[in-house]
Amino acid sequence: MAIAEGTAYILGARPWGESGVVAVLFCPARGLLRGLVRRADTAMLQPFNSVNYRHTRRLENQLGSLQLELTKSRASLWLGHSQRALGVAAAADILAAILPEEHPYPVVAQVLAPLMQSDWGWRAYAGFERVLLEHVGYGLHLHNPIECTEGSALAYVSPNTWRAVPQSVARGWEDRLFVLPTCWGGLAMDEAQECAAALRLTGALLTRALHGPFAPEKLASRARLIDFYTERLAVPLAVAA
Repeated sequence: MAIAEGTAYILGARPWGESGVVAVLFCPARGLLRGLVRRADTAMLQPFNSVNYRHTRRLENQLGSLQLELTKSRASLWLGHSQRALGVAAAADILAAILPEEHPYPVVAQVLAPLMQSDWGWRAYAGFERVLLEHVGYGLHLHNPIECTEGSALAYVSPNTWRAVPQSVARGWEDRLFVLPTCWGGLAMDEAQECAAALRLTGALLTRALHGPFAPEKLASRARLIDFYTERLAVPLAVAA
């Protein structure tokens, strides 16, 4: 019988039988892990709660059973806070959808820690998506921009190479390129445009990574978060204050 133990974040759970659930965990040392939890505690299974787990199974290809012990509840970080609640749902769903099972991603765990302590603003969230995509093989190549003899500023991203494109090189092809947000080295723009540019860019990469008929469903919680950011940024600062 195979037995594994460690620490993990809860990503989600779905009902199984009368009282059990299939829990989805993100383990920094093992990656994604699924298992059957009997007589599940709903409060424990909230997204991004930290747990100690014990996973047992007879064969490698079996789902196996999980025993969980709550070590840190994070519900207080997002209950009653719409932006954080939407961000938590989106991040948990994307991690569960994009990560391969039982492959370690310690860097993803490192970027999650400060995100969970933040207010889940769009810059922090977009940065999380960018790091996640880089580590699952769908990253941007902004460190290696397309060369330009004119010394033009970077302004776009190629959907073919995912490299940054100088403004003069992109001339005439702008409608076929992604806008490079200011926070990642692009031209100055207002915050609403910058937010849209960053999340459109990572969204295109997520769609590639989650290819198939179920991709839109997997990104539904992310779409709700983007709608929230868009509405929030559209409100004049004097009114929002």
